[in-house]
Amino acid sequence: MKNPRVSIAALGLLASICGCQATSKDREARMPHGYLFYCDGAGGGGLMNWSGGLRQGLRSGGYPGAGEIFGWNTGLGVLADQNASAAYKRGKARKLAQEAAAYSRKYPGAPLTFIGLSAGTSVAVFGMEEMPSDVPVTNVVLCGASISSTYDLSRALRNLSGKLYVFTSEKDAVLGFLVPMAGTADRASGSVAAAGLRGFRMPYSASADTRRLYAKVVTIPWRPEYSKLGYSGGHTGALSSRFVAAHIAPRLTRQFGPEPKTLASTKGKVRNPDYERWAKFGVGSYLVMEGFQEYQGSRTPVRLKVTLKSKSTTRLLIEREFYLADQHAALPSKIHSLIAEAWIDPSRHPSTHPQSRISDLPAKRFTVKGRAFSCQGRSIDADAEFPDWGSDLTATVYRCPDIPGTLVQIALDSHFQGQSFKFEGRTIDFDIVRE
Repeated sequence: MKNPRVSIAALGLLASICGCQATSKDREARMPHGYLFYCDGAGGGGLMNWSGGLRQGLRSGGYPGAGEIFGWNTGLGVLADQNASAAYKRGKARKLAQEAAAYSRKYPGAPLTFIGLSAGTSVAVFGMEEMPSDVPVTNVVLCGASISSTYDLSRALRNLSGKLYVFTSEKDAVLGFLVPMAGTADRASGSVAAAGLRGFRMPYSASADTRRLYAKVVTIPWRPEYSKLGYSGGHTGALSSRFVAAHIAPRLTRQFGPEPKTLASTKGKVRNPDYERWAKFGVGSYLVMEGFQEYQGSRTPVRLKVTLKSKSTTRLLIEREFYLADQHAALPSKIHSLIAEAWIDPSRHPSTHPQSRISDLPAKRFTVKGRAFSCQGRSIDADAEFPDWGSDLTATVYRCPDIPGTLVQIALDSHFQGQSFKFEGRTIDFDIVRE
């Protein structure tokens, strides 16, 4: 039984998550289609809560299920919640797991989702650990995570059937300045950065099994264009209704709901080259590149797999898996997930930026999987900054329309965070899924 004070507040706040009170017909109709437990940040969880536009964003983004605010908070304020012991939070997490398991057993096969904000991310992760082995969580979303970046997720990830999405931002002042003084939500010892700044760090000398588990972790760094959706990189901005609809709901449903109004306008926009290169292929199509990267004075052989995960007439969901050439080369070291909109501000892409200098190169023939392809070349020189490619970049690219994403060979020089970055790669494998 939840704390009565929290339960009464949460009853009125069910609308904050999926818009339906316990007696609502809409809620009953939604129950078989999935359930979402939201663990609020420190100082929230009751009449005061940080859920922002989560409810409206989920509905607008096509999330079909129901949900609730899970009452874990102490009721004594922000510091008391943040500083509450790991034992206290684990106790609440056991209740979360019990309620989640009860739902899953009543509605077998229905998707089960945990969303955590700030200190609530520790309760969500601890809750994953407490889930029965036969009742996994489907997907987990962590926003403004104040749990430590070095926390070992292995136990939690064993009870996850889908993905753990971690939205990160180095612009988050709460994580950058306040959490170092108060300590992380999991009460880690020493000076440890919060996971919401740059993501989780895989345990040192991780085994093959641990790497396999960490392949479920998808890091989604903040990007400047998110500001137009109400998320400017701050601590709670990821729960803006427009951002939730555009970037969280699609990852939970693997399909796109109605397009947010902010994205619908094409005024001043151009077609996104990344959308155009992938849109004609079926979901599940992929390409694999091999090459190397140089960053901070280190040269590393890498392999990159890019897969089309979901699509609509206005947006694509694309997943990038990064592999390092070491003893665990068959397991990704990092996974990024991105949504490519059909229409973008031209300044967002080096191929469309007004000041980019672009020249066509003579065609070349490349052999991929035993087949010869004629590929068109292009050189790009752009002095601006781009989230996916860095700043002050020069690139030589060869493309073929018969390969998913069309990319066959690339040589890129740019800068990330003031450091020189180089990547060279060539496609060695691909697969096309017919629609």
